Amino acid sequence: MSLLLENPVAIGAIGAVAATFAGLVFLSRRSGKSAVVLALVLIATSALLTVERLVVTDREQIETALHDTMAAIAENDLQAVLDHINPQTSTVLADAKSALPLVQVNSAGASNIETKIVEGTQPLIASTYFRGMLNGTTKKRGVRIGYFDDVLVVWTKIGDRWLIESYMIYQNGIPINATARIQSLK
Repeated sequence: MSLLLENPVAIGAIGAVAATFAGLVFLSRRSGKSAVVLALVLIATSALLTVERLVVTDREQIETALHDTMAAIAENDLQAVLDHINPQTSTVLADAKSALPLVQVNSAGASNIETKIVEGTQPLIASTYFRGMLNGTTKKRGVRIGYFDDVLVVWTKIGDRWLIESYMIYQNGIPINATARIQSLK
């Protein structure tokens, strides 16, 4: 069911195939019943596409939070980044507060996003594994910073928001301390 709530392409494809068959039946028989079936297929497809747009799943909320966080990083907006971090996670807050002011970020983004939600936990927990991208320079010395590798973010749902609980940055499959590296370049 979540596939249908998260992917309008699946709904559209299934609806198109069903409408094609119903249309072929209608064209061959030209009966009232086949016209009703075709109309019902089109109405059902439209209704499912509307529901897909209106229902925002946890996975979609997480991916929106991830993109919003990356946009805040790209805009060098420390406060907006902090707003996406669980206030109880002192390590993540400290990393953001110490590293972000040292860098002038030119662009940041995420691709190849894979989100897994751990069901049955209270509060809900999820992990997002993605390919992160960041381009920028250090503010003091102008050292160019480029990153394009894997990132793991763990999220906690607090109220109706998904907030960053922890993260791990990788370089060639090996975890690295990116904050320490940035601080060493200042």
